[in-house]
Amino acid sequence: HIPNSPNLPRLFGEEEEKAVLSVIKSGIMSRYSSWDTSTVFQFEKQAANYLGVEYALMVSNGTAGLICGLIGLEVGPGDEVIIPSFTWISDAAAVIAVGAVPVLSEIDNTLGIDPVDLESKINKHTKAVIITHM
Repeated sequence: HIPNSPNLPRLFGEEEEKAVLSVIKSGIMSRYSSWDTSTVFQFEKQAANYLGVEYALMVSNGTAGLICGLIGLEVGPGDEVIIPSFTWISDAAAVIAVGAVPVLSEIDNTLGIDPVDLESKINKHTKAVIITHM
């Protein structure tokens, strides 16, 4: 047990602790162990309903989410994806993971992608642009 720091707000309470312990005790750590009863699958159904969409896919982290998005857009070898020059490594890593080439675009004084430079980078190989808000 890690004591709460007096300087930091507590992010998780007893409800979250019980939920995590329930999953651990069930032995079902992913949707594939028991498709229709796994906590992950139930959460995906609730998220889809909340968002008003047919499907939702929970992933382990943001990089995995970016990879899934790029695959969904059919980005792959021979494609280029424009990313900001000031960003998380995940943007470039996801692009490389699907076999595409990351192309860096300059940022402006907002620390976001510079629209003028972005436009100059678009060519026949450009398949997507990842915008990162810093």
